[in-house]
Amino acid sequence: MKKILYSVARDRTGELIRAVDAEKEGQYFCGFCNDLFVLKKSGKIGPRTKRPHFAHKTLTPNCTPESALHFEFKNLLYRAIEARLTDGREIRLSWKCRYCYGNHSGNLLKTARNVMLEHSLENCRPDLVLTDKNGSIVAAIEVVVTHAPEDNVREYYRKNKIVLIELHLKSEADLDNVVSKLNEADHVQLCVDRKRCSVCGHFQQPIKMRIFEAPCYRCKAKMKAPFIEGDEFRGSHVGSDEFSPNERSLAAEHGVLIEWQYSRTENTKYWATTCKRCHSFIGRNLLFTGYIIHANDGDFMNDLPLGHLCTFCAQENNLI
Repeated sequence: MKKILYSVARDRTGELIRAVDAEKEGQYFCGFCNDLFVLKKSGKIGPRTKRPHFAHKTLTPNCTPESALHFEFKNLLYRAIEARLTDGREIRLSWKCRYCYGNHSGNLLKTARNVMLEHSLENCRPDLVLTDKNGSIVAAIEVVVTHAPEDNVREYYRKNKIVLIELHLKSEADLDNVVSKLNEADHVQLCVDRKRCSVCGHFQQPIKMRIFEAPCYRCKAKMKAPFIEGDEFRGSHVGSDEFSPNERSLAAEHGVLIEWQYSRTENTKYWATTCKRCHSFIGRNLLFTGYIIHANDGDFMNDLPLGHLCTFCAQENNLI
């Protein structure tokens, strides 16, 4: 990170002014602690010269460039959001999802009707919160310069279904357009493609049956083979030997033949995907080693959604 300097101050009217635009005869104050600033602006350029900045006339131990940057950014962002709420304009928000690894976007102000600065909650004090028409908090914005939210704070937001938005500042240049920084948020604790668990609030894992077409290992005729992906109660990949009656019926509706077969290898009987021509079946081990690991996206014929699984609740109850 480039060294942060006091590059922004407030003039006598309270308006923000950048050091590059400030005049030597002006009077300037720190936006964070309100103490008098001195303008450091030599007019020289070169590799060993500091860029224009402000400095406290008297040292203030509890004020740092990082704290001033944090303070100014959140206040500018508050004004920007308030103005857009008043005018009925939207703010686009885009982020890389940490839950499904997809790219999401949406209007931050879709349900928001009000913005508040440093609103105290049960065990945290977010920089900004957005509330809906009923006054319920729908989103919290945390401006991060040096310290990201603690795990217990993230957990509080999750349990209360408050969308956490993190904006990580790197330099004073982030003050140039605070809305642009918000447009490309560093982290958003929300997945638009997954449902929240009604018990714990975590995002659930979608479960689907995948049916692909592959040649029978014995007669080479084309056969449809299914497996279930994402059901960590039974394993990340579930073969037809573990299908429920409803899952077997669903597979049959899509052209899969599953029959009760005897395995000499395991000396037991189980439900197995079977070739319609020669009635050879795909054993438990062969399904994965001979079919699934060789399948690519082009081989999959159909994806059938089966619902969602909360892996967190499953782990808490020792089910996986």
